[in-house]
Amino acid sequence: MTVDPSSICQIEIPISDTKESLKFYEEVFGWKAVPIELHQYIVMETPDDCPYGISLIPSPKSKTGIGTTVYFKVKQLDSIQKKAEEFGCPLQQGRSLPGYGKVQIIKDPSGNRLGLFESKS
Repeated sequence: MTVDPSSICQIEIPISDTKESLKFYEEVFGWKAVPIELHQYIVMETPDDCPYGISLIPSPKSKTGIGTTVYFKVKQLDSIQKKAEEFGCPLQQGRSLPGYGKVQIIKDPSGNRLGLFESKS
């Protein structure tokens, strides 16, 4: 079991000003907001088989260093989590996404957040 670098399926970008950030990403990057409500996330672009894609996450701490989270589409999510725990990197967050699958967040030994998404199909 490995995580293929080309399997990136979600990127979370923390933002401090929703209106300013939406305008920036729409005008500078050409991304359009997707009309979907998913927690506090503002979804900009989505792959067909993933619920998120590129998501803007309102966070008052974003200017002080909360980092971007990259999600990888994986198989055998639980096995990867167990291997991460062997490195002292326990599960940070996990949940089911009805109709899509499961998502978990782990941290690497340097504290970087990594998201893992396992599709239900």
